[in-house]
Amino acid sequence: MTVKRIHREIADLKKEDMGPITLQPSGDNLFIWKGSIPGPQGSVYEGGVFHIDVILASDYPCVLSCVVAEIFQLMQFLQVLCT
Repeated sequence: MTVKRIHREIADLKKEDMGPITLQPSGDNLFIWKGSIPGPQGSVYEGGVFHIDVILASDYPCVLSCVVAEIFQLMQFLQVLCT
């Protein structure tokens, strides 16, 4: 069921317009995804790119997944978005 669900998520992502945000499986491993989020225009982060890795649990979606990111920079980026 997990792999079937991940394939459905991939199909759904292909339909979405996420603008400059990227997210896709890393190579042949459906449980590790790579993505990027650009810094917001008009901020000190404009032109920057935040890279993330999403590690899906073996029993996804029943168990939370892990997101690995440039934490300090991402936290600053999120703070800018929320103000």
